[in-house]
Amino acid sequence: MVTRPAGTGKYVLGGALHGAVVWGAYSVIEQAISVASPLWRGCESVPGSSYWRVIATVMSSFVVLGIALGAVSGLALKMEDDRAVAARRRPLARRFRSAAVVALASASSVSWALVRPFGKVEALCFSVSVGLAASLVFCETHETWGDRLGFLGNPWVAGLLMFGGGWIGRRALDNSVQLVQFAGAVGTVLVVGCAGLLGSRVWRMLRLPADSVLPVRAGAILALAGAVVLGLAPSATRWGLPPAQPWQLRGSPGRPNIILVTMDTVRADHLSLYGYARDTTPFLKEFAREATVYEEAVATSNLTLTTHASLFTGLYGSWNGVYLAPPELPQGRPLSRRHPTLAQVLSANGYRTMAVVANYGYLGPGFGLTRGFETSYVLAPAVASSPFLLRSHLGPLVDALVSSDELSVKFSRAGEVNRAASALLVQAQREAVPFFLFVNYMDAHTPYVPPAPFNTLFPGRERSLRFADYQAMQAQVMHGERGVSAEERRHFVSQYDGGIRYLDSQLARLVAQLKGLGLFQNSMIVITSDHGEAFGEHDLLGHGYSLYQDQVHVPLIIKYPNQEQPRVIGTLVSQVDVMPTVLSALGIPTPAQTQGDPLQDLEHDTSRFVMSESFPNDGFGPRFVRMERAVFSGTTKLIAMGNGGRELFDLAGDPEEVNNRYRPDDPAARALGGRLEEWLKGKPLSGGVGGSVDEDALRRLRSLGYVQ
Repeated sequence: MVTRPAGTGKYVLGGALHGAVVWGAYSVIEQAISVASPLWRGCESVPGSSYWRVIATVMSSFVVLGIALGAVSGLALKMEDDRAVAARRRPLARRFRSAAVVALASASSVSWALVRPFGKVEALCFSVSVGLAASLVFCETHETWGDRLGFLGNPWVAGLLMFGGGWIGRRALDNSVQLVQFAGAVGTVLVVGCAGLLGSRVWRMLRLPADSVLPVRAGAILALAGAVVLGLAPSATRWGLPPAQPWQLRGSPGRPNIILVTMDTVRADHLSLYGYARDTTPFLKEFAREATVYEEAVATSNLTLTTHASLFTGLYGSWNGVYLAPPELPQGRPLSRRHPTLAQVLSANGYRTMAVVANYGYLGPGFGLTRGFETSYVLAPAVASSPFLLRSHLGPLVDALVSSDELSVKFSRAGEVNRAASALLVQAQREAVPFFLFVNYMDAHTPYVPPAPFNTLFPGRERSLRFADYQAMQAQVMHGERGVSAEERRHFVSQYDGGIRYLDSQLARLVAQLKGLGLFQNSMIVITSDHGEAFGEHDLLGHGYSLYQDQVHVPLIIKYPNQEQPRVIGTLVSQVDVMPTVLSALGIPTPAQTQGDPLQDLEHDTSRFVMSESFPNDGFGPRFVRMERAVFSGTTKLIAMGNGGRELFDLAGDPEEVNNRYRPDDPAARALGGRLEEWLKGKPLSGGVGGSVDEDALRRLRSLGYVQ
């Protein structure tokens, strides 16, 4: 008996529906693993304020694309059946599903081909995707093999085959040697394939319909439920409730509390508090009315790792040993245990020490910077993107619904950081415990994607410019191949400024809670940044590569306990001064090795000099694998480069450092050069170097983009 093909509408509709199911199932697989990835890295998986909107957008994009490609594939099947006169014997539902998987596998193969670097794991996943598509096409014309390999058309099996091996190889085993990564990826593919084959045979043994959609529906429900649980559990169990065990009261409850806030990548000259034309920090301007503003604060380096080590130890990078050290440790050296941290000193003196950090790469476990914190929340977003995720290559489609740059944000927003800090503050107030709270925000950091409405607050935004454009531009700029255009600079600066304004609003919320809990007056609040950011100045982009002011001039605002009147200090100060300043305010002796000084004693010291260091960084080739040091005295600054070059600037008359005044016989240059030489004579030979970085720390650095 000859069966005539169904109508065109049935083919198109059937293909579209199955395309939606197959592509939607794959999006659930990606999302579930994305939610679980922070937990794998040892972080808190944080569902942010835009969590569900982004998830809905991504999944909708997959479904829309699946519907479109499914409809096309359905029409193709209709045309094939018309040419064959009689319809195929295989159930149409199974053929529709196989066609949708072929389209998905084809897209997956293109996605894997675009991943850089393209190694053995990527080659395997590319081959699996191509092989999967080819196998299902072969099954279309060979009915016997179609029955044997029909399980490959199951979207859950196909999705895990295409994606599971890559995730195991490039995330779960990302710190292993390439052979182990490849073996893990191969093993994952084999396990998934064998499980799918076994399940198919069991299904036939039970004599269940071969084209049943029951397993697809059941799998969709279970996977979606798993994604929801993984996304919401951390917030419900960690921050919605106070710690299970009450804190023990130690020391005097009347002692001042310490709150230290670092705003990652915020340069001082982009704060309206420091004279910036845009109103980026209205709250900080208000806050300064009862605080002390230090106008000339200098970062000890240009990277998060070294600067936070200085904040916590009172030592410069060459002394505490925490800096990048290629080729042995290009990602950085951890802090040696011989150097006590601020948290350790305060904990030993009766303080409850707590930290909430967004930079889970350098401020998570592994580098020793948060050693001494009894409670430490290391946050990572539940929604993020990676090169091996198919969603990363669907930018134009996602952009039609919402900016795909939201997927580039690999850190938790300040709002989520505040939510975690809030529970700690409430508990501290309830227990009347003197505490030290460290809070780290990253919202001014790349990819420069502030949440709405802060992304449109300042003019210059161009929707056509995405973070991928920034990454390509940065590589070219840093290799000296091009400069930054005016349009590009306007766009990225507008988003950077929007991120600072968002940070300012969240600082307002944090301080408002301190006041609401009655903790504000008797607290010492230190607000600063670790380093700045370049946007084309001196033909540089980003940070970590120079000692110009755009990277080392940072804000520093301190509200001392019970301070009510504003103060503005123009003396040169450094991040190494923060630790002794805090301890001095509490009457706690400063460790003898500390290089900084209490700022309370330096308000009128005009003879002081401070240092900053740039360590070798191989992120953009040999050009930056060199040492630089800068010495500041008054408004004069000398930069000594590793290649023997020297630059001298008068920052009062030349704040943008465009006029190099250096001459070997210049008195100022000779005086600062002498101070630098004297300073270097005291540098320890070992630098207090700690051990190597563990694998979990490397995994977190890769997730944030610090390590390729």
